[in-house]
Amino acid sequence: MRRGELCGLRWRDVDLLLGVVTIARTRVVADTVLESVPKTRAGERKLALDDDTLAAIQAWRRNQAEERLRMGSGWRDHGLVFVDEAGEPPHPETISRWWREAVARAGVPAIRLHDARHTAATVMLRAGVPVKVVSQRLGHADVAVTMRVYQHVTAQG
Repeated sequence: MRRGELCGLRWRDVDLLLGVVTIARTRVVADTVLESVPKTRAGERKLALDDDTLAAIQAWRRNQAEERLRMGSGWRDHGLVFVDEAGEPPHPETISRWWREAVARAGVPAIRLHDARHTAATVMLRAGVPVKVVSQRLGHADVAVTMRVYQHVTAQG
């Protein structure tokens, strides 16, 4: 997912029973933080979650419920998955900072949040996942976009 898609992800778009998220909103930075639908129809998509990701989201949901109880009437329910301890949606750059902090804690080489998206695409392509499937998962408007960005991977066969 793109950072804006993570920032716009709502709990109602997360199906914990089926292990699927629906990308239907974004929160991006222009002059201010703007909420909208994805840029293209291809950006609106459903993503199946692997077991580890599903478990992490379930743990986040429990953590968020505990924070809600601690905050009481001070909690602001925006319906978003990624909020701070008071229920407020963070600035999208804060999501990037959280990512950098998590990478540092993990003791792995520093990469940007968007680099994780590229890594996922590269791993899928190298594993033989069809380009069309990777393109749909990334929310690219056209397979040609995926081919252009990842031609170095697909050329390796």
